[in-house]
Amino acid sequence: MAGKLHSGHRSRVKQKFIEYGLDNFSEHEVLELLLFFTIPQGDTNEIAHRLINHFGSLTSVFEASANALTTVKGVGNSSALLLKLTLAVAGRYEIEKTNMAVKSRILSSDEAGRFLLPYFVTAAKEETYLLLLTAVGKVISCRKIFEGNPAATDLNTYNILHRAIEGNAVGVVLAHNHPSGVAIPGKQDIAATAMVNTALKIVGIKLIDHIIIAGTDWVSMRESHMLD
Repeated sequence: MAGKLHSGHRSRVKQKFIEYGLDNFSEHEVLELLLFFTIPQGDTNEIAHRLINHFGSLTSVFEASANALTTVKGVGNSSALLLKLTLAVAGRYEIEKTNMAVKSRILSSDEAGRFLLPYFVTAAKEETYLLLLTAVGKVISCRKIFEGNPAATDLNTYNILHRAIEGNAVGVVLAHNHPSGVAIPGKQDIAATAMVNTALKIVGIKLIDHIIIAGTDWVSMRESHMLD
């Protein structure tokens, strides 16, 4: 009897998504729908509630590590993998969507910020990206060059120079995030950026901007007159 009840409930949840999308879904129902694919039997509703209660929100569930997820009763390795994969796919989607919509050239700090923001959607810790541009602002590449503790930002001047020269870049944009803070450059950010700026000038490459990102907000060091 319990199996039939669970089966009927699952069918209703799936049909609800098909007809209305996630607009009318609560946080635990979103998780429950995902868990259907890794937990063929059992009360996924209860497990979804456990996840929300344990981590506090849907966002926190997706941002939790796989190891942390499996500490919740009923969540196995496959379920943890699916939850992590869901967030990673969402981040990749945002990057691809932005890259397709962006103009053929990046000519302003605002365009650079909008282009770079999706790269940090899934970032739970500090990451630094290097965007290489041609003389007319066309994107050559955008790659992560550093990942580490927010208290130990290291822009790695040699690495930036090497990548910029190897990519035949005329201009570069740096971007890094403050995962648990605000998008305001600190003293360490300013000092490290000045060092990179000086090194790039020596080889004739322009540091167009350094974008600091926090959530969906960003600050341009160029527009804030911190690269003068």
